[in-house]
Amino acid sequence: MRLLIPSVLMCAAGHAAAYEVVEPTEAGKAGLSVQLTGRFSGTAEQAPVVPVTTGVTFDPGMLITGQARLGAVLEARFGTTFPIILRGEVEGYAYSGQLSGTSNVDGVDMPADQSDDIYLRTAFARLSVANLLTVGAGVVSFEWGMGLLANGGVQKNNWDAEAAQFSDPYLPDTNLRLLFATGPHGDLGVTVFGFRDDVQVNDGLRPGDEATQSGGGVRLGQKGGPSGGLFVVQRTIDASDGDSLVANAIDVAGKWPMRLEGGSTLTIEGELAYVEGETSFAPSFEHRTRRVQQLGAALRARLHAGKVGLVVDGLYASGDRNLADGAANNFLADRNYEMGLLLFRYMTAAQSGHAPVTASDPNLIGVPPEDVDRFPTRGGVTNTIAFFPRLYYRPLTTLEIYGGPLVAFSEVPIVDPLNTNFAGGSPRNAFDGAPDRYMGTELDLGVRGQWSQETLQLRAGVEGGVLFPGGAFQDSDGVGQSAILGARATLEAAF
Repeated sequence: MRLLIPSVLMCAAGHAAAYEVVEPTEAGKAGLSVQLTGRFSGTAEQAPVVPVTTGVTFDPGMLITGQARLGAVLEARFGTTFPIILRGEVEGYAYSGQLSGTSNVDGVDMPADQSDDIYLRTAFARLSVANLLTVGAGVVSFEWGMGLLANGGVQKNNWDAEAAQFSDPYLPDTNLRLLFATGPHGDLGVTVFGFRDDVQVNDGLRPGDEATQSGGGVRLGQKGGPSGGLFVVQRTIDASDGDSLVANAIDVAGKWPMRLEGGSTLTIEGELAYVEGETSFAPSFEHRTRRVQQLGAALRARLHAGKVGLVVDGLYASGDRNLADGAANNFLADRNYEMGLLLFRYMTAAQSGHAPVTASDPNLIGVPPEDVDRFPTRGGVTNTIAFFPRLYYRPLTTLEIYGGPLVAFSEVPIVDPLNTNFAGGSPRNAFDGAPDRYMGTELDLGVRGQWSQETLQLRAGVEGGVLFPGGAFQDSDGVGQSAILGARATLEAAF
């Protein structure tokens, strides 16, 4: 029997971390500084009841997770007109895990299976000679652009005013890095950087994988003004079974804030990433190696007008039309680039996580396929064209109400490897239905507030949503899935 093996995106850009500019010391600022940071958070979530396949329902009940993150920054600056800067950073998760709840469905990387972990996010030292040269080494986790590929797992605007962001970041990807950089230079604030990494933790890695990457790029822009840049990176992954991936990525990102008449502000952000290469992961009988060609794009517009505002997100992630051909086309965004509460974090994550179980059942297919454990999305967005406008209202400076509809379509029909195989290659979803491209509409609403006293911040929020699945998830009789509900409450203290 012919086996259809799911295409694989290893987030091949490697979450190629960007370089954060170290600006030269101002006159009179020489000296030694020490900063301690901490963040303690807990989330209670009524997880949605999600149909996974015919007769199987994901229902983990109440999920309670917690994180404790501690860090320190030590910086010594010598000189004023030609400063030399020594900087050391360390940050880690003393705890990050799930206190209650578990997946009731067998699978790989199911949504409710967050493992407990003590995790080092940053242990990095760098030396800067004015703006001429920066060299650094250590464990790092940075972000680039909007976080499509390079995502530090701690979204900087998660609690910011006017963000209207439905986000609960998970642990970041980390690399053991050697860094060289120069800048910023001139009125454009040009910084050029290069790096070599041993990849430590990453969405796309499986037990036994070894990954390295190297790359570089350029950033332009001054703080608070227009900014942007480009980076390129090549990643190599070698699996313990001899399979491998070599992929190159180019990522262009930019941000443009504008002040409008009447005091309003408009900020436009964008990111475009293209991945190409070759892999022997998840081969078919006809194609032992496959060509990687994937495209992802994100665009965000944020209009702020006093107490009210509008945030609009658009996302494109290419999909794979044929699981058995010689191309792997499905772009997978980092799981910490989040769109809504339910559709991607739970529904597509649970279905793709359970797919390796059914696709590997010897009672159904005889010989288990190769690398089927690389199929799950882990909550990342793939094969999607999505539009997510949100309104927000701030009755108080410390309180914000926000919400809006997420409308999503698949770029190509969503396919389940087992059912598509049984249908002779004709696209079939997890419910053995012939899917159309409408994934559904999700309505999300949230409220959050925060209180600050000197260096201490206390934050709390409640969010909920309802998902109306579309024809992409209809069953073999053409009947769609019922509405799906979910909600969560978050409490955080930070200093």
